[in-house]
Amino acid sequence: MTKKTDSYGFVCKWIVKILIALACILIFTWNNNTLKVNAEETTYAHSDTATDASGNVVLKVEWNEPVLGQPLTFHVSATGGSGTYQFNMEAPSYSNPNENAYESVADPSRGEWIEYSKECSYQDYTFTMTASGTYNFRFHVIDKKSRVYFLRTNTYIKVSDKNYPSVRSIVETAVNQCKSETDGSDYAKALWLHDWLLQQLDYDNSLKWSSAESALTRRTGTCQAYESAYSQLLSAAGIENAETRDTYDGHTWNAVKMDGQWYQVDCTWDDSNNKYYSFDNRHLYFGLTDELMAIAHPGHEKIYTADGYGTRSVSLADNYFVQNGEAAKWVENYRDRIQTQLEAKTTDFTISADNSSYPPSISGIQNGILAYAINQMDWFSNGSKAQLYAIGKATQLEFKVSYNENKPAGGHTQHVWDSGVVVKAPTLDSEGIIRYTCTQCSATKEETINKLTELISYRTHVQDIGWQEYVSDGEMSGTSGQSKKLEGINIHLSSDLEGSVEYQTHVQDIGWQGWVSNGQMAGTTGQSKRLEAIRIKLNGKVADQYDIYYRVHCQDFGWLDWAKNGEPSGSEGYSKRLEAIEIRLVSKGQAAPGSTDRPFVTEAMVSYRTHVQDIGWQEYVSDGEMSGTSGQSKRLEAINIRLSSSINGGIQYRTQIQDIGWQDWKENDQMSGTAGQSKRLEAIQINLTGHAAEKYDIYYRVHCQDFGWLGWAKNGEASGSEGYAKRLEAIEIRLVLKGHAAPGNTDNCFYKR
Repeated sequence: MTKKTDSYGFVCKWIVKILIALACILIFTWNNNTLKVNAEETTYAHSDTATDASGNVVLKVEWNEPVLGQPLTFHVSATGGSGTYQFNMEAPSYSNPNENAYESVADPSRGEWIEYSKECSYQDYTFTMTASGTYNFRFHVIDKKSRVYFLRTNTYIKVSDKNYPSVRSIVETAVNQCKSETDGSDYAKALWLHDWLLQQLDYDNSLKWSSAESALTRRTGTCQAYESAYSQLLSAAGIENAETRDTYDGHTWNAVKMDGQWYQVDCTWDDSNNKYYSFDNRHLYFGLTDELMAIAHPGHEKIYTADGYGTRSVSLADNYFVQNGEAAKWVENYRDRIQTQLEAKTTDFTISADNSSYPPSISGIQNGILAYAINQMDWFSNGSKAQLYAIGKATQLEFKVSYNENKPAGGHTQHVWDSGVVVKAPTLDSEGIIRYTCTQCSATKEETINKLTELISYRTHVQDIGWQEYVSDGEMSGTSGQSKKLEGINIHLSSDLEGSVEYQTHVQDIGWQGWVSNGQMAGTTGQSKRLEAIRIKLNGKVADQYDIYYRVHCQDFGWLDWAKNGEPSGSEGYSKRLEAIEIRLVSKGQAAPGSTDRPFVTEAMVSYRTHVQDIGWQEYVSDGEMSGTSGQSKRLEAINIRLSSSINGGIQYRTQIQDIGWQDWKENDQMSGTAGQSKRLEAIQINLTGHAAEKYDIYYRVHCQDFGWLGWAKNGEASGSEGYAKRLEAIEIRLVLKGHAAPGNTDNCFYKR
C-alpha cells in the first residue's frame, strides 16, 4: 500500500513538471510572436508634420518612396488633443517639372475629397501618380473635442520616370507631330490637336478626374480635363485661346482664335461615338459662333451678351464643315427648293429642314452652318442676281430675298457694305483676306489684300561705326564677332499696316528708358552707353493681326531665344552689351520663328544655400525656391544669403543655434550657423538694408521639426522656434515690392516658450 502511494506521488510530480515546461514554452512562444509583431510594424521613409497654434495637436503624414504608376499609401495620424480625430485628403494637384503652376488633378468640390473620416486615431489614403513632375498633397485633421477645426499639411513630392513623361513633354511631342503633319495654319493645327485629343481619352462618368494630367496620363476626364488639355496643346502650338466657363449649365469649353477671329470649340461634346446622324458629329462643335454654341448650352447666351466678354465669336469661316466643303454639299440638297422660290420672286419663305427629327441641339447648329454656306453663294432669279439671306432654325430654314427690279417693303435693292474685317492678314509670302458685311441683310463678301513688300524695318547705332542702313523682316542689324555694343535703335512699321510699333531699351547706367514709337530713337548717342535689353510691342489694328517677335545677340550669352509682344529680350544685372538684333512680324497665333525658352537673362533677386546634415552645402536656389530637404528629418546647420548685384542695398541675417542661441548678424553671403559641429539651426531673422529696404519687403518661412511649414515672417521677424529644441529642415526666401501682398499666410511664423 505504501509502495503504491509513493509511485502515484512520483507520477504526479512528473506531470506537474511537464505542465510547467509546457507553460514556459507557450510563454516563450507568445513573447517571440509579440516581438515579431512589434518588429514588423510599418516604418516609412518620409514624413511631414503640422502643429496647431496651441501646440497641442500634431498632424503627421508618412509615406514610402513613390513609384510612378503604382499606388502610394499615405499613413495619416495625429497625436495630442483628445486622441480621436477625423481626417481628410484634398484632391492632389500637379505641376510640370521646374514650374510652379499647379492644377488640381481631380475635382476638389465633390466625392472623397470633401469627406472626412469617422473618428479614429489614423487613416490610410492611396493615390497613384502618373506623370513626371511635382505633386502637391494636403491632408487635414479635425479634433472637435480640442476645438481644432483647421490643421493641414502641405507636402510636395517630386517624381520622375521616362516611362511616365510629364504633361508638358506629352504636349510638346503632340505639337511637334502636329506641325510636321499640317500646313501650319491656325485652323489646321487647331483641328489636328482637337482630333488627337479625342483619341487620348474618354469621358469620366464618375466626374472625378478634371485636369490635363488626367486627360493625358490617365486617359479619362470631365469637361474641365478636355478644356485644360486642349488649352495647353493650343498654347504650345502658338494659338491664342481662352476658357469659356458656363456656370449656368455646369460646363466648360475653349474659345480659340484662328486666323484673327474667335471661335467656340467643345471637345467634350465632340467626343461622341453616336452614329445617328448623316454627318460627322465628332466635329459638330468645332468652330462655332457664340449664337450656335448657345443652342447646345443655353446659359452661354447670358455669358456672351454680358459686358466685358472678350472672345466674341461671330464667324463661321473656320468652321469644320465650311472648311472641308461639307456645308456646301448640304446646300445642294436644298438648291431646287430655293430656286423655285426665287423664280417665283418670293421675298419671304421657309423650307422645312431635312434634319428636323434630330434633337434641336444638333439640327439647330447644323442648320446654322448650312445657312452660312447658303449666304456665301451667288443666287439668281431669271438671270438677274438676287440678294438672298438665310437663317437656320432647328426645324426649318427662313429666307429673305430682294430682287433688282423690285424693292419690297423693308428690303433693299443693293448691298451697303461696312468697312470690312481683315480675316487673314497679308504677309510677305501670301495674300490676305478682308470680309465685308452688308449692313442691310448681313450678306458677306470677301476681297484679297495684296502681299506685303515689307512689314517692319529697323536700324542700330553701333560702337565705332555709327548708324547702319535699315534692314527688315528678320534680317540682322548690328555686328557679329566684333564685340561692338549697340547704342541706339530706330524701328518703323510698313505704311501698309494700320497701327504703331513701340519700344523701350535698358541702357547702361540708366536702366529702362521710357517708351518711344514709330521711328524715334531709343538708347543714346554720343554717350558710349551700351544697350542691355529691349522690349517691343504693337498697337492698333496691326496688334490684332500680328505678333511681333525679336531676339538679340548678347555679350557672352550669344543669340538668345525669341521674345514676343513686349517681353524683355537681353539681360539685366549682368552689365552685358547687346551686339545685334533681329525683328519680324508673324501672323497672329502662328508659330514663333524659333525657340522662345530663354529670351531674357536676369540675376535672381535673392539667392541662398544651406548646409544640411549628412549632405553638406547644397546648390544656391533663388526667389522662393526651397533650400534644405523635405520628409528626410535632416537639420539645417548653416546658411548663406545674397542679393542680386543689380539691387542697390544689402542683406543681413542671424540664426539661433543649438546650445549657442542667437548668433551675431551676418551680411551679404557670409555664413551664419556652424560648420563641423553638428548643431541645428532653430530660428532665423533676415533684414534688408539701404535702398533695397526702401523698395522691397523680404519674406521668409521655414520648415520646422514637428511643426511643418510655418507662416511667412517679414523684415527681421523671427522664423522658427525658441525653447522647443526643434531643428529647421528647409527655408524659402523671396523679395516682394514694398507694401504688396505677402506670398502666403503670415500666421504662426515663430513659436517661443
